[in-house]
Amino acid sequence: DYPKWMGKLIKPFLSKPEIGAEPTVFLATSPELADISGKYYAKMTESPVIETAANEAQHDQVWAICEKITAGIIG
Repeated sequence: DYPKWMGKLIKPFLSKPEIGAEPTVFLATSPELADISGKYYAKMTESPVIETAANEAQHDQVWAICEKITAGIIG
């Protein structure tokens, strides 16, 4: 648990669950976006992906590292 004053401090920055889920539900169910994949959205607006996130070689390296790390956990 955290002090009561902390809850009052962060409350203005939090949204209700319905509001927070709205972009995810929209993107998952929108017929206009049914055939779109591999894009990045900030809230409900398509946004450019930073160069390092679009780097396929780096993606493959990170994926391989994650597979090694989780192999012992997931089996």
